[in-house]
Amino acid sequence: MSDKVWKAQEIPQLCPHDIASEAEVHVKAINNKIDRIIFLVQRLSSSDTSIPTNFNTTVLRSSQLEVEIYTESIATNLHSLADVLAHVINVIVLKPLQTAPDCLNSRQISIHNVKNKLSSLRSLDSVRDQYIAEIVREIDKLIDSSEFRYIAAFVNTIKHRSLLDTEFTLTIQSGSLMDIGYRLDPFDYEGNCFPQTQCRVVAMDYREKVIDLVFDVGNSINNYCRAVFLMSV
Repeated sequence: MSDKVWKAQEIPQLCPHDIASEAEVHVKAINNKIDRIIFLVQRLSSSDTSIPTNFNTTVLRSSQLEVEIYTESIATNLHSLADVLAHVINVIVLKPLQTAPDCLNSRQISIHNVKNKLSSLRSLDSVRDQYIAEIVREIDKLIDSSEFRYIAAFVNTIKHRSLLDTEFTLTIQSGSLMDIGYRLDPFDYEGNCFPQTQCRVVAMDYREKVIDLVFDVGNSINNYCRAVFLMSV
């Protein structure tokens, strides 16, 4: 697990009470989702679910279903972090700078729509421009990362089209065990091909990278709040 953190507890100290109070519910949702992800990863990592010890057909199928359910739940929670983060940005950055008719309604709020709104803001002071640009850069790093793109494609595929199958693989090379576990089948989404991927790679590597990138966006929000706060004192 990465040691990167997002000190979201700084937000109430840097923002007006009404803004901090409205943002709090979304920040809490992000923390709860991450707690759920870590819980699911711990369950998936346990030896009795990630690698079957009994190759009886019924036992193997049960193990496969369990791994698929955990992997899908981890991916779904990871994917939703970005849009909950978009709500935080909307409350803290966008709403105070816009008139009511220009604001996104709750159903329009997504990480992509919020990024586009941030990018379209004009005639701000140089300080706000600088820190909003930083938020946009960190959002781009998140949504353009190969890990998040895989997670987004995977979640949208299983949500809108069909479940993705897995297969159990055991690879031995030169008499040594090289790899064991379940792999998600390759799939296509919106013209992009995603290769066969180990479930543990999604749960461990992709999960850690996506959460780190979410924290990077969160820290850029803190930087914006701190700059605006210092301008007001």
